[in-house]
Amino acid sequence: MNTKKKNQKPIDYDLHLKYRCPNNKCNCEHWLSIKETKTKNFKVVCDCETTFSPKQIKKIRIVYLEKEESQHTETKQPEKDTIPNDLLEKSTETLVNYGFTKEESHKLLISSYIKNITEDCSTLIKKALKSIGGLNG
Repeated sequence: MNTKKKNQKPIDYDLHLKYRCPNNKCNCEHWLSIKETKTKNFKVVCDCETTFSPKQIKKIRIVYLEKEESQHTETKQPEKDTIPNDLLEKSTETLVNYGFTKEESHKLLISSYIKNITEDCSTLIKKALKSIGGLNG
């Protein structure tokens, strides 16, 4: 038996996306192929006779895990450079004024930024503060 150590990449894909009927009384689910969702003006007719069009998808991209990342995946913390530095510094300054340490502020803001990418300082701070209380931050 010949075994190669190289990780194989797929040669093709079969992707389906799930859509819910927009009729609040129905909520029936429909599975559409990627080909259907890429088709301009594609329409779905539900059992409840509601007709809807999925938003047209331009492309799907597969992003592979890099070797370095795979070795540190579980222990790796988000890095400061995932968030624009000026946004991080402005937001950190505000949270420090609220009584957080600089380190606490950085961790909280980076975590919040990863969940809700925004370039707006006040939105980022609001989301970060909401995440502390377990609200949908």
